[in-house]
Amino acid sequence: MNERQYDVTRSQLRKLESVLALSKEAGKGKMDPQIYRAMIAGIESQMAELQQDLRKYVELTKGKRLRLPSVNDLGTLIIKGRIARRLTQEALARRIGVATQQIQRYEATGYRSAGLARILSIMKALDLDFQATVTLDSKKQECSTRD
Repeated sequence: MNERQYDVTRSQLRKLESVLALSKEAGKGKMDPQIYRAMIAGIESQMAELQQDLRKYVELTKGKRLRLPSVNDLGTLIIKGRIARRLTQEALARRIGVATQQIQRYEATGYRSAGLARILSIMKALDLDFQATVTLDSKKQECSTRD
């Protein structure tokens, strides 16, 4: 999500709030109770999803520390970092000297198609400080081979 999408989502939420208020006034007692409840529940469900998306975006843009539970989540972390820095894909592409479509491809694949050097340059462009702790699984033992 970016600022424009955030604004669009807020606008959609306001429209749904209006639709909900009108539906509650106009529909109650005038339609089948099951249909009425389903209609209201559907609108409320859509509103809850939009509210959750807005909350996630606001949290990202507050500049808090991002957590990387696994190396497999690195791509998602980079995308969140871009959003937290309030950069569009186009702006990030300009910073590192690639086409916007390349950033779109990277993000579509969770940066799995990007090499380590590219990932590091993107993280530097986003001013992301990366620190890692590598934990060895004590249950797994290295197999030794005999000569």
